[in-house]
Amino acid sequence: MSRSPEDSLLTRSLRALAGWVSRRRHWFVWPQLLLLFASVAYTGRFLEFDTNRDNLVASDTPARRDYLHFMEAFNAQSELIAVVESADTEKNRQFVERLGPRLEAETNLFQDVFYKGDLRIMGPKALMLVTEPEVLDEMAERLREARPVLERFSQVTNLHSLFGLVIEEFRSASGQSGDEPPALLEALPALTRMARQAADALRRPGLPPSPGVSALFDSGPEAESSLYITFASNRIYLVTARVAPGADTGQAVARFRELVDQVRAEVPGVNAGVTGEPVLEVDEMAQSQRDMA
Repeated sequence: MSRSPEDSLLTRSLRALAGWVSRRRHWFVWPQLLLLFASVAYTGRFLEFDTNRDNLVASDTPARRDYLHFMEAFNAQSELIAVVESADTEKNRQFVERLGPRLEAETNLFQDVFYKGDLRIMGPKALMLVTEPEVLDEMAERLREARPVLERFSQVTNLHSLFGLVIEEFRSASGQSGDEPPALLEALPALTRMARQAADALRRPGLPPSPGVSALFDSGPEAESSLYITFASNRIYLVTARVAPGADTGQAVARFRELVDQVRAEVPGVNAGVTGEPVLEVDEMAQSQRDMA
């Protein structure tokens, strides 16, 4: 004679357990709530997020060790990058010239700021790195051509003294004779460009940067592209920086964005934004936290 399913051992055990839980609910509900709060407290205190993608790969492989040694030896850290884009080259130059010094001033968050490159970054012996004779000859010729202007205007420190000197040159030039053009005549194009940039700076808030090399020599887009990090025929300019050792990456990215926003308010009419691996990592972590919440 077979036993009915209602009288099986498992059924009787579950029925007895259900009755016991029903009669003594506080024995089961309160411990579970206590365990829940303990789990939440432990998670909030000890749970950490690791945003370093390098930890996803085993560090004991030969290729991995070589990569880590390379990163350490050459300080090849990921960069923060500010990108500015517009059809106005002078606006792009104004943007990077205003942003770069602000990043350089905050050494607690940023290092290796690069927005403009010339021989000065190589130190007092930079000319020794120029090995092509034609390049040195061209530089010497440019200096000879600009010498009258440089000698005459080297003591000028502001617009007031600049235009005072221009007026003085106008007065003295009227009495000169001969075929040799006065220095003022050769300097007029540069003065015109500097006056135009000064008038433009008065319409912008913030501390204006010094005139660019094109203001002195009208050297054109080739000089701009060789001096700054540019793309697309000087339509795009870049500013790069790295997070300083010991600085919090999230704080550095937030400050980087804040400085870019400040300069964007001073130089309107450009498209500007930030990118780079640290920026992407911070944004990914913020998005994942919002998704989990």
